[in-house]
Amino acid sequence: MSSAKTSCWMISVADLFAARPHQGLRALFAFLLATLLLVGCSQPQQLHTLSGPTMGTSWSVKVVGLPAGMTLPQLQQDLALLLDMVNQQMSTYIPGSDLSRFNRAEADSWQELPADFYQVLDYSLSLARDTDGAYDPTVGPLVNLWGFGPDKATLKAPTDEALAEARARIGWQRVKLDAERRAAHQAGDVYVDLSSVAKGFAVDKLAEYLDARGLGNYLVEVGGELRASGHKPDGSSWRVAVEKPLPGVRDIARVLELDKGAVATSGDYRNFFEQ
Repeated sequence: MSSAKTSCWMISVADLFAARPHQGLRALFAFLLATLLLVGCSQPQQLHTLSGPTMGTSWSVKVVGLPAGMTLPQLQQDLALLLDMVNQQMSTYIPGSDLSRFNRAEADSWQELPADFYQVLDYSLSLARDTDGAYDPTVGPLVNLWGFGPDKATLKAPTDEALAEARARIGWQRVKLDAERRAAHQAGDVYVDLSSVAKGFAVDKLAEYLDARGLGNYLVEVGGELRASGHKPDGSSWRVAVEKPLPGVRDIARVLELDKGAVATSGDYRNFFEQ
């Protein structure tokens, strides 16, 4: 935690009148005007670090200053609640999440969704369309089959028959949206996985919360996905280290300096098995 030095000047009303009584009222007026303008005072800016568990990983927020009347425990609680909300809506690891409810829904049924869930699903389907299916949020059956989803890891390559069965369930075109009702159509056995975008959305939610409260200097991170704004108390940029993409190696490939923007990385060299 660091802070800038505080400096202020002070002068008493008695000193003003003692100098020349007949000029006391004029001097007093000047003194009050200067006080209202707060000339000569600077308040300290502190760097606060908050963190906790979320989405099977961790989150952290470095922020400069606090809003008037807010305590660190309150800020910690507010940020944690926002993350819990995203997790409860879009996690495939929570059986009772809104996403899990959609994935289990009956065939040919419309499911009304919370606003954030609908927004992320709409974005994901747009990205699938724009990439001609290179990105597909319905790839969940394959993720689970290979052991990288909420099911127990198999550490074994699936059979050709199992792969064909999983592929038959995949296709972003099978999910239809109704913007007016804020609902999604479950065609039948469609399994949506938003793990590729939910953490990034959570980062944006925390950043929007901080911006709305006038906290423009921060570094937000959820599971390695980051968003930065402003500067540290000493005026320097936020520094983010990017690892070398090598198995079994913990070494820095590059250090990024950010004052506005986001960084997201994904390393298959950290999560894999060999057969």
